[in-house]
Amino acid sequence: MPKVKEPIPQYSTMQRTQSAELLLQEIQKLPEETIIEVMNYIRRLRVKKTKPKNKKFLTGKELAQSEIVGLWSSRSIPDSVEYVNQLRKQAEQRL
Repeated sequence: MPKVKEPIPQYSTMQRTQSAELLLQEIQKLPEETIIEVMNYIRRLRVKKTKPKNKKFLTGKELAQSEIVGLWSSRSIPDSVEYVNQLRKQAEQRL
């Protein structure tokens, strides 16, 4: 038997504010490592909701023939691995 999803309850602005305040109070009681885990979990939830469904994946041949290959060839990036690592470090520092 398929699982029936419960309808999502609609909350008033006041209820949402109160819930957010309670959640913040509970989060502030957690150790820093756990707060980071909570933040990562929230990010995953947000990404999960925004991911397009029925995503078409390209084959290797299709990818090679697409406009994606060579997209950054006009930029002066001598070491792409180092460039990506640098971008990741910058993103982590913004968190």
